[in-house]
Amino acid sequence: MNNRKLSRIFSFLLLTLALSSCGPKKSAPTTQAKVFLGALTGFSNPVMLYGGSIEANHTFAKKIMPTENDIVLDLKQGAWKFYALYWDGAQPFEGNLSCFATETIIEGENMDVNITLSQTGCNDPALFPASLSPQQSFIFNGCSTLSDVVDENSLCDLMSKGHGESYRIIFPQWSPSPLELVKDSATAAITSNCFNKGAISNIKMPIGSSETFFHPLVVSYENSNCLGEFKETRALHTFSKAVNLDTKEFNNGSNNFLFFIDRGPESLKVIHTAIGNSCDEKFDMKTIGTKTVFFGPDTNYGSMPYVLDEVNEVVTELATGNENTYYVMKYGNQVLFNSDDGTNGSELWITDGTIPGTYMLKDIDSGATASTPSRFKLFNGFVYFVANTAGAGMELWKTDGTNTGTIMVHDLYAGAYSGLGSVSEFVLYNNELYFAGDDGATGTELYKVDTSDTVSLVQDIYTGATGSQVSNLANFNGKLFFLADDGVNGTELHSWDGSTLTMHTSFTSPTPFSGGFTTAAGKIVFSANAGDSVYGQELYEHDGVSASATLLHDIFTGTDSSSPTFYKKLPNGGIILKANNGSNNQLYYLAPDLTLNQIYPGQEVSNLEDMITYDGKTYMILSFNSAESKLYKFDPLSINLIERQGICPSGCMSWPAGKFGVSARGKLYIKKVYYSSPDYFYNIFRMGPL
Repeated sequence: MNNRKLSRIFSFLLLTLALSSCGPKKSAPTTQAKVFLGALTGFSNPVMLYGGSIEANHTFAKKIMPTENDIVLDLKQGAWKFYALYWDGAQPFEGNLSCFATETIIEGENMDVNITLSQTGCNDPALFPASLSPQQSFIFNGCSTLSDVVDENSLCDLMSKGHGESYRIIFPQWSPSPLELVKDSATAAITSNCFNKGAISNIKMPIGSSETFFHPLVVSYENSNCLGEFKETRALHTFSKAVNLDTKEFNNGSNNFLFFIDRGPESLKVIHTAIGNSCDEKFDMKTIGTKTVFFGPDTNYGSMPYVLDEVNEVVTELATGNENTYYVMKYGNQVLFNSDDGTNGSELWITDGTIPGTYMLKDIDSGATASTPSRFKLFNGFVYFVANTAGAGMELWKTDGTNTGTIMVHDLYAGAYSGLGSVSEFVLYNNELYFAGDDGATGTELYKVDTSDTVSLVQDIYTGATGSQVSNLANFNGKLFFLADDGVNGTELHSWDGSTLTMHTSFTSPTPFSGGFTTAAGKIVFSANAGDSVYGQELYEHDGVSASATLLHDIFTGTDSSSPTFYKKLPNGGIILKANNGSNNQLYYLAPDLTLNQIYPGQEVSNLEDMITYDGKTYMILSFNSAESKLYKFDPLSINLIERQGICPSGCMSWPAGKFGVSARGKLYIKKVYYSSPDYFYNIFRMGPL
């Protein structure tokens, strides 16, 4: 309404309740305040009227429509502050802003309060700090932290990224209430249109001070169009601004800038930072009762064990100076791991989450030579693993968690030769443990160990000393599947049902398989090149019964290869994979029905470092186009990938890979190494509120 003053007189008729001088404890005096409004000539939008009293511990907020009259409010007596706000634009909070602020004492039987709305009234420091212009629009930026915000050009990105991509402003209203009850009784009075983070919003609104009683809220959405679930942030509650600096404001001569705290349930907090190592990506968070153990880098190559105090968010080393941990397994109320203490080489260690309870379980290859325990697998109440000794080479061992109960099961390749040098995994099938082994006569073939620790050759698939080079073992649909070369057909898919060996593929390529295989929709899914000069390395499926496989998806059409690489499987059975579509490596989602979808079309995926489904949501640590690694959330129903937050302040690379972990208290944690000259560091984040 330009600079024309808008005047309206609010007459308050006050009736003081009589108080008795004896009997029960006196109640605070109250006043029935009647607000008389005639037709608001020239007003086409509502007026927001706010009032509050610290002395009386009472406040109200009321949206007054242009035709509204005879408003009655029950207010406690005392020193009150009143604020009135009016916007003349066609959209909420837009157009010219007119304001009024006053202080008065609510007492006596009758009194009048004159409220004069004007644009110049918005210059009152109780409404706007001198650094801002009341008649200029705001640009809003929600941040998980304001520590890096120094001026209007600051970017809330990476580790400072807030929850929302779009917002709405809400001015609430509430009936006369004690201050502490406003939060529960407030309802929306005026709601803005949707606007985006960092964009000119056309919104004008007062900021206020520590003593004002209007409480604008920001509703934060994680998408760009204010759809779906939202989060309310109380960052603009100006009543607490003096003691909680949760906003920063700037003006560049054309626009006001407001930065505010916008932490969602998926925001990250750094709880630990230390010097790390460029080659370490170990985390392996394990829970032991109420204790949380994890493995993190030190200044050397490798990892050492730590325990996390979640209440105080303090990290403590369990074996100072240890390093080179690669294999970790929870066993009962303890955790087994290999570790090098600098004296005995890499040996078998155990921890219960305390410093006294962390020690070398057994020096398997005595002295400084390392036995390097690996490939831990729980079977028959024991943990089976591979260890190397000078006298027996790499062979099959087991432990019950005690020194005397840690023994070699079998010396498959007698003498100092390694019988299990080629083992990549142990797989349980029909209550027996299967693995690839070499006895020195048959080459690498399929072996098993039963519950009596009898080790036996399952089948000499490639007869003679050459070996079939068994690999990629998988228990599927009542059979053990694996890759093997029989010496005639090259490497093919085979199965073992406990008595019969069956070959299931007959590709012409001598080495058709690459990237392993997985299962989905009752099928075995793998990457292969059939050698038929029709397709390159593509996705194939097998039903587990037939004598041949079927092409599932030709991603890079024609004879070129997409070279699919599997990442991880979701709880719904879907699979995340990477493949080249002819332009570059893209991220794909193979749904439970085996349909294939691009997740982030056009963006070259550098690496999917880790993935976890937590609290019903799937999170990924991803980097695209060789840029910074970030935390993303993936929705398999909409095939939607949402960037949540950066996980490095700078110097963030896809290697060492970031890792997820879940603690004893059920919280989600992330560990990530980054470079900041002259050292490598690592952060541990906790997801959730501060």
